[in-house]
Amino acid sequence: MSDTADSEGMASSFSAWFSLIRPAHWIKNLLLVVPVIFSHASISAGMCMKLVVGMVAMSLAASAGYIVNDIKDATFDRLHVRKRHRPIAARLIRPKQALSAAIGMAAASLTLAAAGVSATVGIEVAAYLVATAAYSAYFKRFVGTDVAILTGLYVWRLLIGGEITATPPSPWLICLSVNLFMALALIKRIDEVSSISTPATMLLGRGYTHVHRSSLLAGTGFFAFATVITILGYLAWSNAVVLYYRDPVWLWGTAVVVCLWLVHLWRRAIDGTIGGDPVMFAAADPVSLALVGLGTAAYIQAV
Repeated sequence: MSDTADSEGMASSFSAWFSLIRPAHWIKNLLLVVPVIFSHASISAGMCMKLVVGMVAMSLAASAGYIVNDIKDATFDRLHVRKRHRPIAARLIRPKQALSAAIGMAAASLTLAAAGVSATVGIEVAAYLVATAAYSAYFKRFVGTDVAILTGLYVWRLLIGGEITATPPSPWLICLSVNLFMALALIKRIDEVSSISTPATMLLGRGYTHVHRSSLLAGTGFFAFATVITILGYLAWSNAVVLYYRDPVWLWGTAVVVCLWLVHLWRRAIDGTIGGDPVMFAAADPVSLALVGLGTAAYIQAV
């Protein structure tokens, strides 16, 4: 009986820690590979190794940020229908234990980035850690500022990937990324505001109420439109299209796919059924996966 109880306790503890660090979210660090793909540069074995080390370092940094955020939000999370099950909010892990783990992960990420890639990448990872801590501690309470920082954290991954592979993102890619991730950050807020039970209630730990819903919808529409226009502008005016693509007409299909995907997420966010994170929702959503498949197929045909 005792052995069984101990085993169940260990399994429960492992599950709590696994949930706390959110390894499923590490897929976001695949953004590090994007600059070298769109630069059409050759990829060496050494570059692949550095990318793997960079992704591991960024995954550790991201988990450290999630832990700090959960510690800061624990009081609010206990009042939330879904977030109350998070390990710290549910009192499965003590805040001091979690903070020690976050510090250890942050230190490991900095060591890996600096020693395994370069000092510059180590500095960029340090900047990411500072930005996530500042967001969790202060800036997420301010309407507009929060989504701008979330967008910046995604774009920063691209810059880190560009540094690792010596393929800096082009102005077109930066512009596309800013617009796309702003749209996704606003969709995240729409979904959260849509889940508020009463119009007068403020989103826990944030500055949003139902009053902001129309502005969030309009903002999402603007940045989704800007995302598609950026793709079309690149196809119409960039010399890189003729230089790098054998059959660029297929790339016009990617603009359609991105538009359909953002509209799909927008509608689901209005219904409040995304679950708080549009990227993680898309990773398990059949419609999103089908659209990603179509977009990837069109890109491959163009190349």
